Amino acid sequence: MSGASAGDREEPSGPDVFQRDFPLSYHQPLADAGRIDGCTDLGVSRHIRLPLSTGTLGTLLIFSFMASWNDFLIPYLFIREDRLRTIPLGLLYFQGAYVTEYRLLFAAIVISFVPTLILYLMFQRRFVEGITVGAVRG
Repeated sequence: MSGASAGDREEPSGPDVFQRDFPLSYHQPLADAGRIDGCTDLGVSRHIRLPLSTGTLGTLLIFSFMASWNDFLIPYLFIREDRLRTIPLGLLYFQGAYVTEYRLLFAAIVISFVPTLILYLMFQRRFVEGITVGAVRG
């Protein structure tokens, strides 16, 4: 092997995934049919591309929310005021130097997971559509 490990690979960002995977599922004949029916470029984007991209955009929304909600390092380095602390930083302060209140820590973890769970349940159908975009050809 060349010495590159799995950790060396850069994770694709949301716009990268949207720009790479969505065009794989987008069919040019649909856009051509829209133009034949009298749609302008804006109309094709609004009436054809946008409805086809809702699954991908929903998935992008969920992943972006989870990444910002669970961000630890940047707030840990830059936030010094207690009132501005994020939830993952707050979880860190449930651990003491010599003792950890596991009951309180696990209760706080469950509470911190609830907004992500609610967002996922709201967009579950879109999430599944976005994950499978371009995966099945037919």
